Amino acid sequence: RYAQENDRSRRLLGNAIEMQKRAEEALRRGDFAAAREAQNQAMSSLQDRSSELARLNDENDPEARAERDELGKDAGRAEYYSVTDQEALDAFQRVSRLEGIIPALETAHAFAYLETLCPQLTGNPRLVINSSGRGDKDVNTVAKALGGLE
Repeated sequence: RYAQENDRSRRLLGNAIEMQKRAEEALRRGDFAAAREAQNQAMSSLQDRSSELARLNDENDPEARAERDELGKDAGRAEYYSVTDQEALDAFQRVSRLEGIIPALETAHAFAYLETLCPQLTGNPRLVINSSGRGDKDVNTVAKALGGLE
């Protein structure tokens, strides 16, 4: 089932890219109505894809959890760790200050785990964290958690 959803997700993303290209072509021609329609279709495809991915990532969905476990943890392809809210907030601030980017809170959790992971590593490993999402959507949440907003 996961493979079928993954294929559908790829098709939706491909459709969104195609619609975006059509929108750009329409803009070059000056056909604003066609550009708007293509852009709306692209956004619809992305929203459909986002909904599917959200379902697969939903911690409260037992079916999604079973799929993740089967494909990840149980197959030895993934490991799951947690950090405290405070560790994630500290990482959010640290990455914003040092790198000049505002990570999404979800990504801040991954950055926070580096404090635990890195001391355990030997040699000169390379780590990649996909800093997906935009942290500006989380600024009010962070400010409230840090006591800056009521």
